[in-house]
Amino acid sequence: MIDKKVVVVATGGTIAMKYDPEKDGLVPACTGEDLAAAVPGLGEVAPLEFIQFSNIASPGMTPQNMWDLHLKLEEVLARDDVAGAIVTHGTDTLEETSYFLDLLHTSPKPIVTTAAMRGAGDTKYTAKVIFVTVMLVRPLIALFSVYVLRWGLTGAWIALVADQCLRTLLITLRYQSGKWKTVLKPDLPQGKAESAAN
Repeated sequence: MIDKKVVVVATGGTIAMKYDPEKDGLVPACTGEDLAAAVPGLGEVAPLEFIQFSNIASPGMTPQNMWDLHLKLEEVLARDDVAGAIVTHGTDTLEETSYFLDLLHTSPKPIVTTAAMRGAGDTKYTAKVIFVTVMLVRPLIALFSVYVLRWGLTGAWIALVADQCLRTLLITLRYQSGKWKTVLKPDLPQGKAESAAN
């Protein structure tokens, strides 16, 4: 465990959303603390501090929001007790915010931006699919393509593409089944789903 804090700055996005049956869609519902609570042992890696910067869908991330986020991050990273920052964000404008922050970042401490294509209530299935494809499917295809078929780098790229295609197929089937609407991880707090829906 490192001594200095890692600051988690939550901005919202799909990663912090849950399905609301009244709205028949995902709504902002989870805080940074809620997301961290869903990852057992995360607090054992480093002391965590949470800042709820916003809880919006990422299309609502304006240049002014990005500027304010930059100022907040630089303020946090200037502290001696902080090792770095993680920004949870939506996927629609993740690259724009990341690029904006990178252009203006002055601290030697790192900023990591992360997002998810699934709401917080359906992460277990997605995590299993990613684990199986990245840890089993991709390496097996790569080893076979590179060492048995002797395709070299082309074989490695084929393994990567096969992994992505299989993952896309499995997650698309999950989406079409509609099961993601009713799955809620029991150890993840409901957060502010009720107030967000109003």
